[in-house]
Amino acid sequence: MKLIEEIDYQVDIDKLEQHVSLIQNNPLYYRFSGISIQHRQGIFSPWDQVDGLESLRLYGNCTEKDFNVVQKSFKNTEYERIINDFGLIRSRVMFLEGKNNYSIHKDKSWRLHIPIETNDTCMFYFPDHKKHFYLEEGKIYKVNTTERHTFMNTGNEQRIHFIGCLYD
Repeated sequence: MKLIEEIDYQVDIDKLEQHVSLIQNNPLYYRFSGISIQHRQGIFSPWDQVDGLESLRLYGNCTEKDFNVVQKSFKNTEYERIINDFGLIRSRVMFLEGKNNYSIHKDKSWRLHIPIETNDTCMFYFPDHKKHFYLEEGKIYKVNTTERHTFMNTGNEQRIHFIGCLYD
């Protein structure tokens, strides 16, 4: 079973990084550890910027597929191009401070991950398979997050990923 697969796709990482430097000025970015690129229909500013960042259990009867509206500040950007090319939903830019990790969990779908800023101490870990993976900056990966996993940043610098949900 494949857990992580690198995808051959040309991404302009500089454009992604430039947009991240703009959104890092947004106080919501730090409060929610990221910014939503896609949100649900009928969600308006400033809530469109954080819609879908938290656990889906907090959103009632929503599914990931409900987060399909590209936030206006991401229209006509490299992010929207990637969303359209891969048919992504519930996409977001997420960061994880150094010396932190997520709980072990499963997601409903595979995820597309593009590391924008990372370090060699950041890794996915799949405990049931006893495997860990380092994702390189600027590359694109399909990650089987339907398997139990966590992500760890054991370094000092923050890690920033562009993440979107993949449904075939």
